[in-house]
Amino acid sequence: MKDEEGIVRALFSGPSDACDAESAELGAIITAMDVFTDIGWKGSCSLIVEMGSKVVYNWILEKSRIPWSQQTYFADFDRKRACPRKLSFSLAEVGGNEIADALVSAGMSRPYMFKAWW
Repeated sequence: MKDEEGIVRALFSGPSDACDAESAELGAIITAMDVFTDIGWKGSCSLIVEMGSKVVYNWILEKSRIPWSQQTYFADFDRKRACPRKLSFSLAEVGGNEIADALVSAGMSRPYMFKAWW
């Protein structure tokens, strides 16, 4: 997670019980929302979620596109999204999310979720 100046201020990495890429991306977004709240940024700055999946991005924009298999993830997502905060979503440029890719690789071998902020 970066601040408004683009400086990395928090990161997280860990295992996922997701069975596909879209579920994993939704889980990461939900975790990012939790970390945002945990660090105390909620209410003091915006959270801009940049994602690599056009499919997930479209689900967020149009709830009618959400498949039944993703309803559990979206129920949790909607509860967290309802909390008052400045929240927006964008689609990452192709190849523009190298840190996320590295954290995914590291998280696959972790037995627990790692979260850090400074």
